[in-house]
Amino acid sequence: MFVFGLFFFSFNSFEGIQIFGEFSNEAAFYFFTVGSLLTVLNKNVTIPYRNKTFQIIIVFCVWCFISTVLNYSTVATNYLKYTTGVSRFIRQFFVLILCLIVYLIYFYNIYQRFTLEKLFLLLRKIFLLSLLFIFTFGFFETLYGYYGIYVFKYIVDLFNYLPFIERDFISERISSVGDEPPILAIYLITIFGWMFSYIITEKSKFLKYIPLCLVYFLTFFSGSRTALIIIFIQSLLFVFKLVNKKDFVVFVKQSLPIIIIIVTGSLLYNGGKVYDAVSERIETLNFRENLTKNISNQSRFGMQYAALEIFKENPIIGVGFGQQAYHTRYKYPAWAKKNNYEFAYFYENTAVRAFPPAYNIYTRLLAEVGLIGILILAYIIFTSLRDSQKLITGEPNTVKYLYGIVLHISLVGLYINWFQNDSFKIYGIWLYLALLIRIQMEKQETIDD
Repeated sequence: MFVFGLFFFSFNSFEGIQIFGEFSNEAAFYFFTVGSLLTVLNKNVTIPYRNKTFQIIIVFCVWCFISTVLNYSTVATNYLKYTTGVSRFIRQFFVLILCLIVYLIYFYNIYQRFTLEKLFLLLRKIFLLSLLFIFTFGFFETLYGYYGIYVFKYIVDLFNYLPFIERDFISERISSVGDEPPILAIYLITIFGWMFSYIITEKSKFLKYIPLCLVYFLTFFSGSRTALIIIFIQSLLFVFKLVNKKDFVVFVKQSLPIIIIIVTGSLLYNGGKVYDAVSERIETLNFRENLTKNISNQSRFGMQYAALEIFKENPIIGVGFGQQAYHTRYKYPAWAKKNNYEFAYFYENTAVRAFPPAYNIYTRLLAEVGLIGILILAYIIFTSLRDSQKLITGEPNTVKYLYGIVLHISLVGLYINWFQNDSFKIYGIWLYLALLIRIQMEKQETIDD
């Protein structure tokens, strides 16, 4: 179940079982949940209660509950889109406990069954296999959706016969097995560190660089600003912080021919289309201009602005976990709503049951659980980055050194991604925190012995 969940964790372009709400189209949810239940039924569950990272995660969940209790007078009267404040809290708190507690414990118990060396190879192999599948779909999707070669539509349609894939609409921006490009972006950010680790461990030039080239290809044609920026930051982090000068020179010399071949081939095949693609990607990074011309950006920054306004009014304990939308609807700025159909047709339309997204986990938590809650989360983020960095400063080319590189690069990317995502369903974060706990607990057991 764990292996299947890991392979399918970015598959969400299918309808699923609607009673599971926001998890209904999450393929990983079904596998991880069944795996968790089987682990409990086997009565072989180990809880890392002595680990400080796990303890502070528990504290964060407890505070989310306390914050809501302290705001019960308003929570009990909140009502929006046929949903009461209490009902909204129960649903959101279930998501929180499932991801931060249940899944994290499940992942930790799976990790306990392997040595660190075997676990590293297993996780990387699963991610590589999933990348090969997702790239294959994405490659044909690019040929049809972006380059307009109609014959490849029939190949793309064949993928719909496979489990967890129901792609009816293909556009110029690819999303492969996900229902939209941002889902593909999260997947690429999550696996980036593992694919970069091949540069360190592999001698074969093919296996050394090809996985990373596949990630860059999908990133570029996804058209996701988030993916472009974060994967660029992850690349810089690796090059300037984690690789010595000698290795960097070797990396450039060996990768340059591959880059030249890819670029030359693309230009010879359809140079005009490639030029247009590069120009479009550069233009998407002009946030100042896009703020007034891009509806998505208007909504995104408008929601974040409204959340900060709620935080200013309730700075210490917030308004209660899961309650942001009930309060921000009165704080939407005029510049965000101007010529923006999303507010009229989705966010302020009571006939649409879907709640308005917060678009940013940090501004959401500032509004919902206040300064106390955000400081607890900040401590989790700080300690995880600090502890993964400590693994890097150890003896080079050991398995813990490799873990340090993968975890540090991946967590940096995923934490940055939270600036434009308001969900705790970012499986990679909890997979990696459980992995960090596994490494820490092994060290603790050695000390205790």
